[in-house]
Amino acid sequence: MGRYRLEGEAGHGGFASVKVAWDTRIQRRVAIKCMPLEEAAEMLPEGGSILLGKGSIDTSAVPGLEEARTAAKLSDSSIVQVYDFEVQDGMAYLILEYVDGMTLAEVLHMYPDDVDPDIVSAVFKAVAKALQVAHAHQVLHLDIKPENVLIDKQGHVKVTDFGLARLAGEAGYGAAEGGTIGYMPPEQMEQRNLSERCDEWALASLAYEMISGANPFLANSIPEAEDAIYDAELVIPSLCMEGLDPAIDDVMFCALSPDPDERYTSIKEFADQMQPCLGGPRKGVNKLKRLVGDELEETAEEEPEEFEPELPEEPREPWHPTPRMKSVFARIWAAASAAVLGFLTFNSVAAPDAWSNPISWGVLAAFALLSALLPSVGALFACEALGVSLCVFGSPVLGVAFMAAAACWWYFTARHSREAANVGLLPALIGSFGFAPLAPFAAGYLLRPRDAAATTLFAGVLALTLSGLGSHVLSGWDAFSYALVPLAGSVQDLVAALLVLPSTWITLVAWVAAAAVSSALCGTGNRAFCTLGMILAGALEVGAIVAGSLADSAGTTLLANPLALVPVIAALVVAVALACTAAPSRAFVGEGE
Repeated sequence: MGRYRLEGEAGHGGFASVKVAWDTRIQRRVAIKCMPLEEAAEMLPEGGSILLGKGSIDTSAVPGLEEARTAAKLSDSSIVQVYDFEVQDGMAYLILEYVDGMTLAEVLHMYPDDVDPDIVSAVFKAVAKALQVAHAHQVLHLDIKPENVLIDKQGHVKVTDFGLARLAGEAGYGAAEGGTIGYMPPEQMEQRNLSERCDEWALASLAYEMISGANPFLANSIPEAEDAIYDAELVIPSLCMEGLDPAIDDVMFCALSPDPDERYTSIKEFADQMQPCLGGPRKGVNKLKRLVGDELEETAEEEPEEFEPELPEEPREPWHPTPRMKSVFARIWAAASAAVLGFLTFNSVAAPDAWSNPISWGVLAAFALLSALLPSVGALFACEALGVSLCVFGSPVLGVAFMAAAACWWYFTARHSREAANVGLLPALIGSFGFAPLAPFAAGYLLRPRDAAATTLFAGVLALTLSGLGSHVLSGWDAFSYALVPLAGSVQDLVAALLVLPSTWITLVAWVAAAAVSSALCGTGNRAFCTLGMILAGALEVGAIVAGSLADSAGTTLLANPLALVPVIAALVVAVALACTAAPSRAFVGEGE
């Protein structure tokens, strides 16, 4: 360590102290984190570098040391760079990039009234990016907290201490796996099932603290911390800070769930939902630059530096619908879809002339309102009501089969996602004028492959059932001709006639395959791949029409009805336009929505 000339101490915590030093060889200022490893001293050689290969160090000898070595190689603008990692005489020395600035903890303490949606956005975006980079290299942080988030004089946010949580725990520091109470989910405190979702919960806790001004999960012991998490009565985030999208409430509560299975599957998925609810990250960087820069000017001598203009405000990124926009649209769509199914159900129960009575419309409005408030519950209620009506009015076999299909689809898929609920009912609404083939595209864009396939299969079942009203095609049930036709035994007979046609089964299989393929490609988050997925889905649907025509005619007719291509091509155009304009951003929420 002789090449480093100590200049002072930057900080001291329970696990390590941080020294400011001058690297005499490379002529730069560095930070040196000094971490005692007394308990493992006998397993280590007298000295050597873990990163640069000087000396012979068996990193597997000390639990956590190999993970720390891997983490030290991470490289990103949002991660504090590690220059070297040395071990000497039972002490680990982490040679770090020197960040001339403040910790987030200091900013929150000194400028609580200045923290706004823009600053939250800048910090959240940088920390989320750092975690995504680390997770891509199989490195968990496990100690995300304000003290480990640094902000330099230019307002840039960086995360430090990657890979050190386990090393801290093995050295006898930290409550569990080296983490910090208040920023650890239950599974980390219990030292079980550590995954990316631990860091996700910590990031959500950090974001909630920035927004509300306090961390409700702080406690004096692990048992108290667990009670604080399971019994938490959180103030709704959107009420804590002006300028936040109200949709942030669902996003935050999902990421803060005590059950890791109820959280988002990755930091990327969490960030995709969270970021649009916040302010402008570049505005936040400029505000942090002013806060941190002004503070440093007041407390220390400033060295001459070149003028650096402020970052430009908010460059235009690929458009994403905001969570609020999606929520409003989804609820309107759910209400309209349920209203259509409700109309078909009540039309048979009340008879056509009953629609002149305002009470009938009031009942239908209540039906739609339920679906708007609770889309998933409304979808199940609408489908089961239609099934009961089929049973009562001459189609019992079809009615029971439809209710069973709806219940299975809802239990395994739709009850967890209003998107799935809305896509499953697409044939009721847009199928009323012949565009049910849009369902596989919508499922692929909005849902994961498994959910997309299951939802599209149910959409096909619904399209098949509604075709029994008289249209006799899966693409639509023709509301202009059959909306006022009461349900009767003929519905079951027409559906049975469709089931004997090979084209029906070919179309259903193609729809499911189209949804799965487009979902897999849209899941990459890349607009080019998403567009390709939509094109492949369209090709599958067109191919199914041709194959079905050939199968029904025993190979004599290539395309029995050319007009059958119109709704598929129209759906393809819409899907490709959407894929090119808005990158997919998927959200899965329950009825807390």
